[in-house]
Amino acid sequence: MTDKHQEAFKEEAFELLIELEDSLLELGDSPEDMDLIGRVFRAMHTIKGSGAMFGFDAVAAFTHEIETVYDKVREGKIPVTMELIDLTLQARDQIRELLQDSPPGEALSKISCQSTVAAFKRLASEEETESSQPQCMSSEGASLPSNNNPSAIPDSPATYRIRFRPSPDIFLTGTNPLSLLNELDSMGECRVIAHMDAIPALEEIDPESCYAYWDIILTTDKGIDAIKDVFIFVEDESEVRIDVIETRGALSEPETDSKRIGEILIERGDIHPEDLQSALEEKKYIGEILVEKGLVTQDKVQPKEEGTSSIRVPAEKLDTLVNLVGELVTVQARLSQTVSAVSNGELVAIAEEVER
Repeated sequence: MTDKHQEAFKEEAFELLIELEDSLLELGDSPEDMDLIGRVFRAMHTIKGSGAMFGFDAVAAFTHEIETVYDKVREGKIPVTMELIDLTLQARDQIRELLQDSPPGEALSKISCQSTVAAFKRLASEEETESSQPQCMSSEGASLPSNNNPSAIPDSPATYRIRFRPSPDIFLTGTNPLSLLNELDSMGECRVIAHMDAIPALEEIDPESCYAYWDIILTTDKGIDAIKDVFIFVEDESEVRIDVIETRGALSEPETDSKRIGEILIERGDIHPEDLQSALEEKKYIGEILVEKGLVTQDKVQPKEEGTSSIRVPAEKLDTLVNLVGELVTVQARLSQTVSAVSNGELVAIAEEVER
């Protein structure tokens, strides 16, 4: 990671801290304003994610603790109090100090930061304990929520189909798409389908471009806002589509699996909806039926074993790779022969490195 990228991150982080202070001051006057709460959360989320991306591990670790508390505030589990706002303003100042004083990658060791983290955890624990107590009762004896915030009701588990097609230039921003997929995986039961059809022949590949894209089936109780937050850094330049799938059971149930496989195949354009409906009227597994009908190939529906280390590559691409390796060996031999006739230590070192 270059100093240029790190300086760009620090500049963005300082701007976010200014916006964060403004949002917190407004939140003091409007503690139930969900838009302001969302702005505070997104500022913390952005600083945490970008900090980890550009090597500011101490900033990322510290900010993660505050982000976690505000995620619970968004869910209505923790109310906004002046104590919380004051503590967040204090954390804001400490983030600024970490950005100014701490070298990237330094462990989170400042006593003040540790004390602030402990205070956030204590406050979250106390507020969640209080919120778990019986609330005011209505005349019918039903428990009423402590405020009118609809997000106070915990999200029920739901299954989402996510299409993530990153911008080809995503690597140039310092973003690793796999880190986003791992974050989704940590949110619940997750299946990832990688698409490689857009990868060109080897001689045409730009090593700094991203050609792969993914379909993700995620079952989680975090809610759609939490999924959107995963893509907050890349949503402007990438294609991100999130659809809710109606489910009738766990991911392991054959009928539910069949429905999801069918929907994914329709989404990818491998089959038509009419073909899926016809297949569903039979009693075999949907994948087996579709293969028998010649609507898709076996590799389209073949389950991927967890931990597999193999991928399918078209034969023509392997042929091209073999040819290129042969040319490389020839060029390397010519290079070594030419260098042997020249007394130049730098060229000899380069030739030896190419040979290795």
